[in-house]
Amino acid sequence: MMNRKEFIKLLGCALALPKLETFATKSPAKNSKHVFICQDLGYVKEQLYNAQNPLQTKGYYLDLIKDHQKDYTLIKGLHHPMVSGHGGRKCFLTGAKNPERAGFKNSISIDTVLASKQTNYRFPVLNLCVGGTKSLSMDHTGAQNQVLCKTDEAFKKLFVAHSAKEKQELMTRIEAGFSSLDTLNSQSRLYQKNLSKNDRSSLNKYFNSIRELEVILQKEKYWLHQPKPKVAMTNPGRVEDYFDKIKTYYKIIALALETKSTDIAVMNIISTAITQLRVGDEIYAGYHNLSHHGRAEKKLKALIAIERKHFQLFNEFLHDLKSRKLLSSTQVIFSSNLENASNHKADNLPVLLAGGNYQHQQFLNAKKQPLSNLYLRMLQDKGINHKSFSNSTEIFRHL
Repeated sequence: MMNRKEFIKLLGCALALPKLETFATKSPAKNSKHVFICQDLGYVKEQLYNAQNPLQTKGYYLDLIKDHQKDYTLIKGLHHPMVSGHGGRKCFLTGAKNPERAGFKNSISIDTVLASKQTNYRFPVLNLCVGGTKSLSMDHTGAQNQVLCKTDEAFKKLFVAHSAKEKQELMTRIEAGFSSLDTLNSQSRLYQKNLSKNDRSSLNKYFNSIRELEVILQKEKYWLHQPKPKVAMTNPGRVEDYFDKIKTYYKIIALALETKSTDIAVMNIISTAITQLRVGDEIYAGYHNLSHHGRAEKKLKALIAIERKHFQLFNEFLHDLKSRKLLSSTQVIFSSNLENASNHKADNLPVLLAGGNYQHQQFLNAKKQPLSNLYLRMLQDKGINHKSFSNSTEIFRHL
């Protein structure tokens, strides 16, 4: 008589075990939150991780976040095809190609797609910027979404109640917006008759834009009458120092997620224009100039001190999220649009993915995949069943 082992072997692939929850891979819930952080001058790769033994972090930047070793994966080998140079910052969340060419047209960003599927937040995306006024977040036409560049204004919009006068002024503006849209809609419909097929298609797109603006105004009207959450933090005022501003925005992001004011935050850290910055007792001049170090010892030492500060602040942010019980439900991407600002390379971006209830591996080699593959994975984990995003070639399956 055939024994059980031989019988199963004979059946081969015809017999499959049922799914057992004990061996199930952790995957993010569909209501997960997202934070995207991009610092535009990259990081010194040989300081970021040990190429010979990536899990050995002592002495490297990763040692600064060692408390979270089970909560992150550093992914090597991701890039945006046909993107290089500083222009890559504007397409970090979109993947649009050739950002430094004349006539470049951007596309929708990952955060906007994620936000399109939820409606119950005051801020669909909390969009912040340090060191400038540019947005990483792009709407469905590729235009920049509104970005908050001042710490006091960001805090006020989230947590400070409107005065009666402010509320009335905002209501007047909203009603004026509705009135203007009604006028545009009525006038445009007069031209509908006798239009060519192409003109009719263009006009329909115009009507869709009007409807989208109407939805935005409706949401603004609704949230105008909803109380803002009370938080222990006081208004930080207008923070100007580079690192103090980053630290303040990290606190504001954590509070915004905790109070359910948003479930998506974007922080664009523009370092290229920073002429002076302080790390401890040291003051360094010209971040951009230091990034073009050419292996000069003095410049490299200063740059490493600055980059270590970035990781120290990120470590504090992860601690803050964890203390609020948010990290396991929040997917955080901490990265840059450049691998190496010294030569403008961008074919191996330093992508650190933290939180989000993934089965983190601490280090992973993606072997030259588009970053959009990871974005597609995030969309599908959210329950948004897109077959592709930007220049994705497949869903990122390594996590």
